[in-house]
Amino acid sequence: MGITAQRISATATAQVSSGNSVRCIKPWIVADKWTDTTPDTDVAPYFGDSWDRDDSWDPGDTYNPANGFNPTFDTGYQMPLKPGNIGTWSSGWAMEIDFGVTGSSVYEDTIEGCPSFVPTLGIFNPTTYAAKYPTEGCNAQNDSTDPELGCVSVKTGMSQGPTSHGVNNLVALDSGAHWVMGDDPSTITVEKGYVTGSCMSGNTCRDMNNNPVTISPRIVPIAIFATSTFVGETCSGSGCVAQVVNLAGFFIEGMCNDVYSPASLPTWCGSPSEANKVVLGRFMKYPGEFDGSSGSTTSSFAQFVRLVR
Repeated sequence: MGITAQRISATATAQVSSGNSVRCIKPWIVADKWTDTTPDTDVAPYFGDSWDRDDSWDPGDTYNPANGFNPTFDTGYQMPLKPGNIGTWSSGWAMEIDFGVTGSSVYEDTIEGCPSFVPTLGIFNPTTYAAKYPTEGCNAQNDSTDPELGCVSVKTGMSQGPTSHGVNNLVALDSGAHWVMGDDPSTITVEKGYVTGSCMSGNTCRDMNNNPVTISPRIVPIAIFATSTFVGETCSGSGCVAQVVNLAGFFIEGMCNDVYSPASLPTWCGSPSEANKVVLGRFMKYPGEFDGSSGSTTSSFAQFVRLVR
């Protein structure tokens, strides 16, 4: 009819919300922050909140998930992932998630990529878990594990060789990326630092299989577990379970001994001989999902976008 234009307009509204599950979780789960009885000696952003990277869990310490890690205060916080043994409850104490698959390269494969056996991991949902496993609570050795409901099987320690090799390979995929403290000038949100110099700026990121990806291979999801629940389990080192209370993005800076020289090594990296076993990174937000079966937290680092109108 010869009409080439009309006055029609449309709008859509989306909302950024807290996610409660992530895909391709890395095989690391770290103890959540607790309230410590000893004076705080750490630096900003904590300003004397009685917890720091040199703390250990001692009698009298308390834990409340509401006071754990959260993106408002902890984005950009440099966190060590320290291997350890049962009974050594220290800040940054991390364990390996047991995916139930054996083989010498399984652990390294899960660091570098996303094998098909890695499940979608959710935040612990006590109500749904109790309905499904009425005689268990994901709080005792050999309880049933259910990653979607946030109950996972864990192993103590992190194998030094595969850990450092896998981390170094991820760093090499985006070697120019580094963390800058301060506000991100490209956003209207107030962040405590951001990643710059990354392959993301040119949309050139690729994974270990040379497939194009939209996020730097050095930005990975990790799990955070309920500290006091696991400490009270008195697990012997096998058949242990942990409750996932948060999911965080983690910008991998490298192994401690690669990030810092021996002369500038911070105390939380341990001795020079221990620093090559500690993974160092920064907490940050991460693209997550929403799963109706998983639990929830208002402090999730996982974020998802949903259309609301």
